[in-house]
Amino acid sequence: MYNTYNEKEYFFESINNQDSLCLTQIGTFLPIKNQLFSVKILQRILAEVPSAHLQLIGRVYDRDYYNQVLHYISKNNLSENIDIFNWDIDQKFILEKTTFSLIPSIAEGLSLVAIESQ
Repeated sequence: MYNTYNEKEYFFESINNQDSLCLTQIGTFLPIKNQLFSVKILQRILAEVPSAHLQLIGRVYDRDYYNQVLHYISKNNLSENIDIFNWDIDQKFILEKTTFSLIPSIAEGLSLVAIESQ
């Protein structure tokens, strides 16, 4: 099978350096996409890797859910470790900094994001 991935287009930092741990989730802000779970996972990781970072990318379709995620981030003092981007950001740039992509969707077995982020 032909691999369309062009290794020369991407710059990788070593994942052996814990300072560079960067998690990314791409998806519409909806409960089924489960961004709140990713935020809670980051919170647990920060106990071991204080410099860990989470990037959330997506459109806001469910304003109440989005506000719930923002409230949790604020309430737990996670703002310094989380960036939220609109869907139209240069995702290639974001993925260059990503150590692991998170796909915690409640109902999707294998999303397109899983394939695109490799």
